[in-house]
Parts: sequence; structure tokens; C-alpha cells
Amino acid sequence: MKVVKVLLLLIILMVLTAGLTVGQSGLAVWTMVVRTDFYADVLRGHGVYESLPGLVLAALPDAENLPVSERVKIEAALREALDPEWLDAQVKEILRDVSLYLRGRSPVLTASVPLGELRDRFIESYARTGHPAVVKELRQILAEAPSEMPLADQVPPEAAAAVARYSGLAGTVTLAAAAVWLILAVLCFPLAGGFPGGARWVGTAFLLSGLGTLAATFAAGILLTGLIAGFGLGGFEGVPVREMTTSVARGALSVARTIGFVSCGIAVVLYVAAGAVARGRARRAAAGAAGPGGPAGSANAGGPAASPDPGGPAPAAGGTISGDRDAGISPGS
Repeated sequence: MKVVKVLLLLIILMVLTAGLTVGQSGLAVWTMVVRTDFYADVLRGHGVYESLPGLVLAALPDAENLPVSERVKIEAALREALDPEWLDAQVKEILRDVSLYLRGRSPVLTASVPLGELRDRFIESYARTGHPAVVKELRQILAEAPSEMPLADQVPPEAAAAVARYSGLAGTVTLAAAAVWLILAVLCFPLAGGFPGGARWVGTAFLLSGLGTLAATFAAGILLTGLIAGFGLGGFEGVPVREMTTSVARGALSVARTIGFVSCGIAVVLYVAAGAVARGRARRAAAGAAGPGGPAGSANAGGPAASPDPGGPAPAAGGTISGDRDAGISPGS
């Protein structure tokens, strides 16, 4: 019977470890989806906001045919319109909408790029210094541009449908998996004989999954540069795509590494709690054995004398039992 319990505990341990490992990966992905400010900080840290005016200027029709003085004025107006603080606020708002959509909190992708507001900011800035004829021409050109660019129009319909379908199932699957994991964890306690044993088995699952996550992130961190270089990512017009991708990957590894350390910490807490409970029970058992009700207490010299057995022979006055003499049994017989 004990062998069967040990086998069941080993099977449960493997399932718990696998479930925790998958759960840690899912938690890392979910955390990266929620961390919208992190991506905005990556864009700001790699100078994308400062490079954006040059990209917009290069995209303007006939921008290369303008005089150098007007190009300088247009670029200055673009830098004023594309103020880093304004850009940061717009990017964060778009990222929040995308995060809500990916998590299934929003049924449709509502984020859009405010082209109309950007156009008005640019024209207002350039009209103060630019040539009136060029200002008029730019007004006519930009007036034909849409006021907004919805991101939903840039996403393939099949991809949008897949995200909407799987994001709705993600929560249900996660809750079901967590319920199964908790049931298996609870089963460890009766199979292992109570709290200390069950806590050790569950703690071992946390420890193995945490160490596995830490080992995976350590290996991925070593191979990170080579892996990203293998995708052939470069850059364009001052935008360091490879460096930004590396920063995002390192952020994801940092999140996963933190989750691994937390898992190991939970294992340590369970081990310490199990050891404390086991030592407490041992001390109580030892105290009970040495107390009045224990074996040593029954021979206490200060206690009352044991009364003779009512059904047994009474001792003689001299301290000897006279039953043999009375029965007629002599030493030589």
C-alpha cells in the first residue's frame, strides 16, 4: 500500500511540476501583454520619437524637390508637432487598447493613429515660419489624408478572428487548469500523511518548476543575441529594430526569471513551514512521553504507592509470600 502511495505521489509531482512550468510561461506572456508602458519606454529609450520626424518628412510627396530652407522649416515644424511627450501619450493609449483586445477585454480593436490631430499640429507650427505658397500646398495635400488610421484595418481579418476566438478561451482554460492543479495539490496531503509531508511534495513541485524556468531563461539569455541576429533584423532611417527587439526579449526573460525566483521562494516557505510543524509535533510527543501520563511518570517516586492486586496473594508481614508454604510446596519437593 505504501508503494502505491509513493507512486501516486510521484505521478502527481510530475503533473504539478509540468502544470507550474506551463503556468509560469503563461504568466510571463500575460505580464508582457499587460506591461504597455514597458514598450513605450523601449521606443523612447532607443530614440524612435526623435527619429520619427525624419521618417515623416521622407514620406511627404515631393519633399525632396523643396528648397533646403523649407525642408529645414518643415522638419522643425514636424519635431514640434511630434513632441516626444505627445507621442508618448498617444503610443501608450494605443498600446493599452491593443492590450485590452489581446486579453479579450475588448471585442474589437479600437486603437487608431490620430492623423488629423497630428496634421493640425504640424500645419499650425509650420504656418508660423513657412512660405505661404508651400503652406497652402501642404494644406491641400494633407487635407486629402484621413483623420484617423484604425489599427483594425491593418490587421488581416483571419488574424483578428483568431485573436478574438482564442482570447475568449484563454481565461476559461486557465481557470480550469488552475482548478485541476489545486485538486492534485490537495491530494498530496492525505497521501503523504498530513501537512508536513504534503507541503514537502508541493514545495518540491514549485522548486523543480522554478529551477527549470531559471535554467531556461539563463540559456536563452546566453543565446539571445545569436537568435535575434538569425532573424536578420536590421534597422531603417535611424530606427534600431534589432536593438529594440533585444530589449523586449530581455524584458520578457527578466519577467520569466522573476517568476522562477518567486516559485523557488514559495518552495522554501513550504519547506520551512513543514519543518517547523514536524519539529513542533516531535517536541509535543517528547513532552507527553516525559509527563505524568507517560511511561516515566508511572514510576514516579513521589506518586502514590501501587495497590496490590485484589485477586492476587497478599504479601506476608515479613515481606515474603507464604503461598508456597501454605500450599504445602516445599523447596525439596
